[in-house]
Amino acid sequence: MTGFVIGFLCSAVLPVFSVNPSRLMPGTAISLLQAAPLLSVLLIGILLSVILTGFSSKRGLQLISVFLALLWFLSFVLITLNLIRASSDEGLFLQRISFKSGFWLSFLVLYIFLFYMRVLFNVYKWLTPFMFLLFTVFIIYVVNNELLVDTALYKEFDTNRERFIREFFNHLKIAFSSVGYGILIGLPLAIAATRNKTVEKIILPFVKIVQTIPSLSLFGFLIPPLTFLSGIAFFKTLGVRGTGITPAIIALTLYSLLPIVQNTYTALKQVEKGIIDAARGMGMTPVQRFFKAELLLAFPVIITGIRTAMVQITGNTTMAALIGAGGLGVFIFNGLGQGAMALIVLGAIPIIVLAIVIDSGMNFIYKLLKRMLLIPEVE
Repeated sequence: MTGFVIGFLCSAVLPVFSVNPSRLMPGTAISLLQAAPLLSVLLIGILLSVILTGFSSKRGLQLISVFLALLWFLSFVLITLNLIRASSDEGLFLQRISFKSGFWLSFLVLYIFLFYMRVLFNVYKWLTPFMFLLFTVFIIYVVNNELLVDTALYKEFDTNRERFIREFFNHLKIAFSSVGYGILIGLPLAIAATRNKTVEKIILPFVKIVQTIPSLSLFGFLIPPLTFLSGIAFFKTLGVRGTGITPAIIALTLYSLLPIVQNTYTALKQVEKGIIDAARGMGMTPVQRFFKAELLLAFPVIITGIRTAMVQITGNTTMAALIGAGGLGVFIFNGLGQGAMALIVLGAIPIIVLAIVIDSGMNFIYKLLKRMLLIPEVE
């Protein structure tokens, strides 16, 4: 809660956007307090209400504080976007109006507050779908009213629209392919490690060592051997190249192994011997014991490892752009090279959203499979 209060006060003082009349002139940074003092006072009033209700021990008042925090955030964003529209000059084609630190800080502030109130999402099951619906309606409203068209972020997207769509799906292809191969390789290796001490001593240290290698170094290690293999006709027909998508998928597959192998190994090792003995006493074969007893009990931890790998690789795929594999990292590194913050954000925001969506999607799939397979709760 303290972080929420401090963050709000900072977002009221820090610049929320800057107007850049041309690419050759420095932008003029503007805070919400400067541009709309009366509205800022109103938002501060909402904040005080959030503080008074949020620190209460009563669930009802805490729920009210969540609604007030959402009202503050959506009002903050809406006011900022309307101020940007009012500051825009249609006659200046090169004009760029960029979001500044105060605007982005508001997202962090809301996250801190919702994390502080996370217990409410377990008490009130309807709160999560309500928030999803609320933000969906808000986004539709912003898009339909074209409140983003005057921002540098939208102009960068409009300029790179076709390439953005292409790199977005390329990012997904690399990430999902890498984790898919990681699952196909990691699960059998983890199972073998639980059955054989020699395999255990080789596999577990290997996946841990790979995780410590910097991504750029690993990409560099893979380029020479893959370049050599690309000169052989058989590998050339398979599409093997020294740079591009091949080394990217290989490297990211190796990075995905640690959470998958470690979680699977730990989960299978922690299955109680009594359960295995009971299954054996029921006349189950080793294969039946594994799939009907061990694997089902280990499933929650295994799926958590896959979920972790998926979120991790979604972010790490950004680095694939450095070796010509494409993905959303292209916009981030181009933005860094040009000093264009809007271009960096254009690549970064979808990656963050993808990670959140994938994490939530994996959680939904886990709960669905848990009900279908009648997996018991693990204390």
